[in-house]
Amino acid sequence: MLAAASKKSGLTSLSQIKDRKEATWIAGTNNSIVLDYYGIKADDLKARGGGTMPGNASREKRASADVFIGTGLLANTPEQRMWYEISQLNDLVFLDFDEPLIAKMAQQPGYQRATVPLALFRGVTHPIPTVMRPNHLIYVRDEAPDDFAYAVAKALDEHRDLFQVQLEPWYYDPQTVAVSKTIPLHPGAARYYRERGYVK
Repeated sequence: MLAAASKKSGLTSLSQIKDRKEATWIAGTNNSIVLDYYGIKADDLKARGGGTMPGNASREKRASADVFIGTGLLANTPEQRMWYEISQLNDLVFLDFDEPLIAKMAQQPGYQRATVPLALFRGVTHPIPTVMRPNHLIYVRDEAPDDFAYAVAKALDEHRDLFQVQLEPWYYDPQTVAVSKTIPLHPGAARYYRERGYVK
């Protein structure tokens, strides 16, 4: 989870947003827990001429926001590319989260404590305590046939070398491939992982 403000906004803390008199625009997704913690409400932002930026806003529109809050990593995927774009188009000040908020976020299913490393993006000038999702999951519909889920699990396992040639930081770890606190394991995939000894 990341938070940053454009240098021109003058913001140095998320706690300054709630009572800020100037219009404030916030871009990002999956940030409701952060906004709630700091008492930031969309109606209050709107009343002062600001608001929240829609997810389908153009690259330039998103980059014109004052504050950016959401999950991010060094990957140019549709859901993460905002961080590439804004760090290219803006001078950013990356913001720290309050410790009680980090503790609260770390209790959410699928999250754990982490540290944003120095220079992950242009503007990250110090390690930043935060939370992360340690695993990315591939999922299917409940009614997906067992044979299909088995075949997908087998293909991912047998061709894990392809993850190494991608330009995104994805990986395949046999020790954690069958572990999720948020999504149940499909019976077809479970059968394959049992055969391989990844689960008992």
